[in-house]
Amino acid sequence: LFQPYPTEHIDKACQQLWDILYFTKVEHFQRP
Repeated sequence: LFQPYPTEHIDKACQQLWDILYFTKVEHFQRP
């Protein structure tokens, strides 16, 4: 059976993913 990860683990992973995506987006648009 599928055992979901603890909510804290998912939130932390998602936060890191969004931080990377946001950083990449900002870097992309700020390039001259």
